[in-house]
Amino acid sequence: MKKIKIFLVYYIIILFDYLTKKWINENIELNQNKHIISILNISNVHNYGIVFGTLSQQKKYLFALNFIICAIYILYLNKKNTIKIYDLLIISGAIGNLIDRIHYGYITDFIDFKIYKFHFPNFNISDISIFFGMLCILFEKNIKK
Repeated sequence: MKKIKIFLVYYIIILFDYLTKKWINENIELNQNKHIISILNISNVHNYGIVFGTLSQQKKYLFALNFIICAIYILYLNKKNTIKIYDLLIISGAIGNLIDRIHYGYITDFIDFKIYKFHFPNFNISDISIFFGMLCILFEKNIKK
């Protein structure tokens, strides 16, 4: 039963990510901003790179790189025979962005967040999932020390 609940999180993240990106692509024009509150806009940005749009010139290799990293990570987890929630956060985020890359040829980023003069690069639900998965790993490693 515990594995079912854990994998439910995985599927919910992928589905929520897919539906939000689909809605953004259908309802907000490219590079258009919708003001939500003082620190948050929703916009439609196409990310042809990887993290925060880096390496956008190497797009044909990014698909293969992303797929290989996901496959190695999943195989590693299967060998360990343990899957933790942070593993699923990272995998579901990577797969969410991979679906975008396959479907559109780019990743849809739409959360535009800024605090005072610091403006974060646009991101999406998959990116949030990966970020929190990585935070969990860092906290776990620091707690074990």
